[in-house]
This record gives sequence, structure tokens and C-alpha cells, in this order.
Amino acid sequence: MKVFVKACELRDIEELVLEEELSAVRDQFIEQIAPDPKGFFDDAFTLLFDGRPVACFGVFLHWEGVGRAWTFLSPEARSKPLSLHRSVKKALGRYIDNNEIHRIEATVATDFPEATRWVERLGFDHECLMRKYAPGGFDHHLYARVQ
Repeated sequence: MKVFVKACELRDIEELVLEEELSAVRDQFIEQIAPDPKGFFDDAFTLLFDGRPVACFGVFLHWEGVGRAWTFLSPEARSKPLSLHRSVKKALGRYIDNNEIHRIEATVATDFPEATRWVERLGFDHECLMRKYAPGGFDHHLYARVQ
């Protein structure tokens, strides 16, 4: 299998084959950024397996010095965790090196323990539980990587 990372575009997110519940979140995400995507994709990447987008991830500047990490993972991307981890770790490092960032935040659904372990391996620390944070009233954990 050929693995490749490229700059992310809105159509890459639209083309991801996702589980049903994540598709709804993705659609809301697209609805929010599509009207004014300027700057959103400056530090965003698409992971391709044999030319197909299987994951999109990135960091956007939330406010000065603070980035907010995001990701959409297909089941296929989760089947190759090492390729995914290396790609995201490299992108995070590049983002930190190229920007004056002292904090990157990430939220993780409480019912996704694999993501919890992964974000911790990426160097994030758990800060709090955010009750009824996500659409549908789902709880999330807030993680941060502070420099």
C-alpha cells in the first residue's frame, strides 16, 4: 500500500468514507467552515492510502498563541495506526515550529478510548471533562499540549 500526505482541501474532507455518526459531525464541520475557509487549511493535511483520502487532520489558530487540533479518521485509517500516528506527529511538530504557539487543544469523545490513548501518545495532557459539549449533547474530554 502506498501512503502519502498532502495539503488538505475541503473536498478531501467531503470524500472521506466515515461511520454514520461521524458523517453527521463532518457535515456540520463543513457547513461551518465552507462559507469562509480562508486560513483554515493552512496547517491541514490529508493522509492518502493508494490515492484515497482516509484521514484529514490539522490545527487552526483559535487565538494568539493557541491552536485547536482537529481530525477526521476513516475506519481504514484506524487500521494503520502507525502511519496515522507518524503523519499527525510530524504535522503537529511542524505547526509548533512554524508558529508562535504555546498551547494546542484537542477534544476527544468520552466514548472513544482509542482516541484518548492516541492523543496522550501525541503529548497531550487531560485537563477536564466537558459535559454536553458536542452536537447531540455528548460529553468530551479536553486535552492540551502546552509548550
